Amino acid sequence: MCTVKIFAQDTSRWSVHFQLTTITQNHNAIKAPYAGVKSLQQKETPSTSLTSTLFMGYRLAKNTEVYFNPEMAGGQGMSGATGIAGFPNGETFRVGNVKPVVYIARAFVRQYIPLGGKTIELSDEALQMKRTITEKYIVPHAGKLS
Repeated sequence: MCTVKIFAQDTSRWSVHFQLTTITQNHNAIKAPYAGVKSLQQKETPSTSLTSTLFMGYRLAKNTEVYFNPEMAGGQGMSGATGIAGFPNGETFRVGNVKPVVYIARAFVRQYIPLGGKTIELSDEALQMKRTITEKYIVPHAGKLS
């Protein structure tokens, strides 16, 4: 498994994060007393899955942020991710097509409403921008959320 995380330079208005995970699996030939459509196949060719996420945030005003989060998923697991009592590849349950497909995972607006207390720092992370805010606050969201 290979996961790559790349973080853009911190600015006061933008937050950009990217993640890519690719998994390739294979197994040696096995003997099985039975075989079926939903069984782990006795002989496999390597199977690869790919998932990627782009997290983008933009500060519209002091306490208002908008986020856009497209994702891409594609590939397959061994034997179509069947035949074992669980998924042999934890990424493939998200993958619906062998061919990579891009879709919008999240697109929303976030409003911070400070309520008082000590000042705290929030760090720049995926779906969270760096900011100073009071320790008590309300954060309503509107849009497409997971």
